[in-house]
Amino acid sequence: MIVVILICALVCAGTCAYILRPVRNMRLAVLVAAAALTAYLVLGSPEIPARPTPAGGQAQADMRLEASLVAALAQNPDDANALVRLAALRTMQGRANAETLTLLERAERIAPDDRRTKIIRSMIEKSEE
Repeated sequence: MIVVILICALVCAGTCAYILRPVRNMRLAVLVAAAALTAYLVLGSPEIPARPTPAGGQAQADMRLEASLVAALAQNPDDANALVRLAALRTMQGRANAETLTLLERAERIAPDDRRTKIIRSMIEKSEE
């Protein structure tokens, strides 16, 4: 990969030199091209083809979190923390449905003193208004 980048840098420098040949200070033109390449190699990430947008990254993180919570509930259906977190996640995503309410009711039966269930329930009620 580095070899390809170096070859591209040489081609870029040669092209700049050809295009900017009327420029009086050729050393300055080559120095600017070399500085741009160095800045990219130091600050950029040539090994990463593309970075996801923050919104896309958050959606991927939410999907991973939901999958891990579902897996935790498959292993332990009485995990009140996983039930509450999954209900909260779906509510914040605007996906509160009958299944989300069922999760919340199960969490309330397992941990009746958990304040998070009351907060999530009020969020669901406000979203239905």
